[in-house]
Amino acid sequence: MTLISLVIPCYNESLSIPTLLKKAKYITSNYDIEIIFVDNGSKDKTWEIMQDFNLKNKIKFIRLKNNQGYGKGIKFGLEYATGSYIGWTHADLQTDLFDIMVAYENIQKENLKNNKQNLLAIKGIRYGRTFFENFISFGMSTIGRLFFFPWDIQEINAQPSIYHSSIKKYLNKSPNDYNFDIYAYLISFYLNFKQIRFPVLFPSRIYGKSHWNINPFSKFKFIINTFMFMFKIFLKFKNFK
Repeated sequence: MTLISLVIPCYNESLSIPTLLKKAKYITSNYDIEIIFVDNGSKDKTWEIMQDFNLKNKIKFIRLKNNQGYGKGIKFGLEYATGSYIGWTHADLQTDLFDIMVAYENIQKENLKNNKQNLLAIKGIRYGRTFFENFISFGMSTIGRLFFFPWDIQEINAQPSIYHSSIKKYLNKSPNDYNFDIYAYLISFYLNFKQIRFPVLFPSRIYGKSHWNINPFSKFKFIINTFMFMFKIFLKFKNFK
């Protein structure tokens, strides 16, 4: 068993894969971390490029032939996870894979305090974003706090997301789309996990294009969908788990 299993769902990320794999090899060689790359039904050469790299014991490549959503890709990857803590991050290089090393150090630090595995939820807090992006995140976090008071909801979609593996069984009813992140985050509060946040840089996308952040209409649609999902969970809180 490793300390952390990190899943990276990849949908049409062939240009990002070489950089991700170089960093993954360094991380898995120096830390008790395994990294699971999921080709999430890509239509480009993502899977072929993955196969060009020599596998190491702590790097896994798995494939979903048909894309069924961001959350589905993560859940598929988690089936192969062996870590005491499980998590995920994006493949688009807007989140630095090396951020997982900061999460690792936080886990080690917390576990050394009482010589046991702690129930932790560790997520980044993004900086380097536009005023509008920060405003949207602040608004959604504020709504989350109102719905789920007194939980300190903030930066819902920041990456990486790392949780104690005991959360895994609660993810069976989680959505297959990008609301998976919100669901898991709220579950961690429900389970009284200790919340730890650390700053992460969120630069502009280097390759390709976002699959949802295409234009103002798509942004608005994303915000409304997120709001409605939180509202649905709020109304059906007794069925949350």
